[in-house]
Amino acid sequence: FSTPLQCWEEVGLTMLPLKSAYPTHRRWQGAAPKQQPSATGQPLFGPKVADKTDNVEALYPSEWVLYAAVSTLYDDQLKPYMCMVKKRLIEMRPKNQKRNDLNVTYLYELCRGSPRLSLQLDESSDCFMLLRDRAANFIDVHSPVDVYPEKMWEDAARFFESPEGEGKEMPGGRYACARALMAENLPFLRGFSLGQLCHITQLAISQKKILGYSTGTIVPYTRSASRVKVTCADKRCSVASTSSTTMPRLPVASWATARLHVREILVEAICGGADCVPLSNMKRLCRSVYNVDLSETALGHAKLSDLLADSRFQDICSVRMQGRSYVVLPSDELLQSVGMAHNLEPHLHNLGTGGAAGPADMLE
Repeated sequence: FSTPLQCWEEVGLTMLPLKSAYPTHRRWQGAAPKQQPSATGQPLFGPKVADKTDNVEALYPSEWVLYAAVSTLYDDQLKPYMCMVKKRLIEMRPKNQKRNDLNVTYLYELCRGSPRLSLQLDESSDCFMLLRDRAANFIDVHSPVDVYPEKMWEDAARFFESPEGEGKEMPGGRYACARALMAENLPFLRGFSLGQLCHITQLAISQKKILGYSTGTIVPYTRSASRVKVTCADKRCSVASTSSTTMPRLPVASWATARLHVREILVEAICGGADCVPLSNMKRLCRSVYNVDLSETALGHAKLSDLLADSRFQDICSVRMQGRSYVVLPSDELLQSVGMAHNLEPHLHNLGTGGAAGPADMLE
């Protein structure tokens, strides 16, 4: 199928009579809904009914339509994670029925009961669907490996630096951006699958400095927040100091205070039973707990991950990719210090200190 809508039209499926096909579904437990689906002649996604009953055809697609949706993701070389399957099913609806109201629990049940689909878990425990009758050839959109022609990158960089491409603004999601690029029909991107375009978008942002983020959208790198951060890092100033906002600004952390607060955050996490802290939480915790702006640019780095990988943090932490996101891990030296503090607690209590000192206090 060349498009999801064509797939839906060619399959030409109607909604199955769910009460007979899926008698244990919660939808059919107790009283029947006011408007039950017809076994013949009903479109897959019918109009919204006037009463409070959800439209069954819209919320509960048939097994055939789910199979067709997963097939189109195979065509696009996109791994059919549940979020992608849900997007594709919504894309397959008629234009006036694009509501984001699919019943995900039902989709799981439908996949598990299908003889042609299987439900799998990846290393991050995220669910995805596979076709039993078709070999997979998915693109790893998170891979840092560049397998694309150098000329394609040169043409892309030239286009987004040109007057025609410099003003482009694309949706902020990688998938939505790839669809927008495909719709542009740019000569240097012709022939690539949607999955490859998702990977190209990822590399253009993370490695090639061709695209970047700005206020929720993807734009040419020259207009991106990343470019602003690189400029601020060169000048050793925070991004907040260059903005025109009138909001009160927090004091910027020095190397000493940055080291102190990062260590305290990790110690608190260790004592709470966690083995890491999401990188995305570090700046928020510094602001909310310590009233300090952990500005990587003020300390000479364009990325927070680069700051925490600096040799001056080597005795405190390291940054690693875990699943699909970065986390901050305590160093072995810090773990050893926390373990020593735990071992000393009962001894301090027995000495009559009036209460044992916590691990964070022992590391002051």
